[in-house]
Amino acid sequence: MKALEFIAEADRALVAKSIELTLRWGQASVTAELRTKDGRRVPYLLSGQRIVLNDVPCIVGTGVDISERKRAEEELRRTQQQLQQYASELEERVAQRTATLAQSVQSLEGVLYHVAHDLRAPLRAMASFTNILLDEYAPKLDEQGQDYAQRIVAASQHMDRLVKDLLAYGRLAHTAVPVNRVNLETEVDSVLGQLSDEIRSRHAAVEVERPLPPVAANAVILHEVVANLLSNALKFVPPGTPPRIRIRAEERSRSEPRPPAEKAAAPSLTPRRSAETRAVRLWIEDSGIGIKPEYHERIFRMFERLHGMDTYPGTGIGLAIVRKGIERMGGSVGVESIPGEGSRFWVELPTVGNGG
Repeated sequence: MKALEFIAEADRALVAKSIELTLRWGQASVTAELRTKDGRRVPYLLSGQRIVLNDVPCIVGTGVDISERKRAEEELRRTQQQLQQYASELEERVAQRTATLAQSVQSLEGVLYHVAHDLRAPLRAMASFTNILLDEYAPKLDEQGQDYAQRIVAASQHMDRLVKDLLAYGRLAHTAVPVNRVNLETEVDSVLGQLSDEIRSRHAAVEVERPLPPVAANAVILHEVVANLLSNALKFVPPGTPPRIRIRAEERSRSEPRPPAEKAAAPSLTPRRSAETRAVRLWIEDSGIGIKPEYHERIFRMFERLHGMDTYPGTGIGLAIVRKGIERMGGSVGVESIPGEGSRFWVELPTVGNGG
C-alpha cells in the first residue's frame, strides 16, 4: 500500500506537493488528515527531511497527532465567535439604553421648562401683593411683621430669578440654534453697556484688547454667555475690592472629526468642519477670589454653588447656561483659576467660513 493512500483523498495533492518541496529544498511540513483502519480521520502534522543514502536522495518523515490542538483551535474559534456575538449584543443594548436615556432626559427637560414657565405668574403675584401689603398696611404691622413681609418679597424675587434661569436653560436645550457671522466686539460692547451701572457702582476697571475677531455663533446666546461671565467677574471679588477685568481674544487651531461625505458641504457662515479648523478663544480674566482646581469642572453643572447666598447671591445656573449655550453653538468652555489669584474663563467658537 502506497504512503499517500493513508492520506485523506482531499489532502493527497497537498502532501504530494510537500514531498516534492522536501526533495527540492531539504525539508518541509504539512497538516493533513490520515485515514485509520476503522475509517476515522485523524489530523496530523507531517514533517519531512531529505537525506542521501548510497547516493540516493530519500525522505525521513515524522507524524504527530494534532487532534488535541485542532480541538483547542476549534474551541477557541467558537469562543471568539461567541464573544463577538456578545459584544454585538452588548453594543446594541448600550445604544438602545443610551437612546432611551436621552429621550428621558429630553422629556424631563421639557417638563422642567413648562413647570418653570407656569411658576412665574404666581411668584410675581406673591411679590406684588406683598409689596402692596408693605406700602398700604405697613403702619398696622409691627417690626417683625414687616421683616417677614420683606423676606417674602426677597424670596419670591430670588425664586423668579431661578425660574428665569431655568427657562433660559430649557430654551437652549429645546430650541433651534441658528449660527451666523457674529461681530464679537459688538456683543462685548453691548454687554458692557448693559452692565454699565454695576461697573460704575463697583468702581470696576474693564480693559478690552481690540480688535476682537468675528465668530460663527448665535448672537442672542453669545450675548447671554458673555453677560453671565462678566457678571460673575464683577461679583466674585473680595469685599471692598474693586474688580479688575481684562477681555481679549486669540485665534487658534483646533482638531475636529471629519463629517460624513454628504454633510461635507456647508454654508460659508457655519462652522467649518475639517480635520483642522480655526477657532477664536475669548478670554475673560478677573482679579477675584479664584476657584480651587477640584471645582473647575463642577461649577459648570446645574445648581453648583461654592458660596453661601449671603456672601455671593445667585441661582447656581449661570455657568450651566454658559456651557449649554456654547455647546449648542459648536464650541467649548473652560476655566483656569487659582484661589486668591483670580480666574481666567474662556469660550472657544469656530471662526466664520472663507466666505464670511
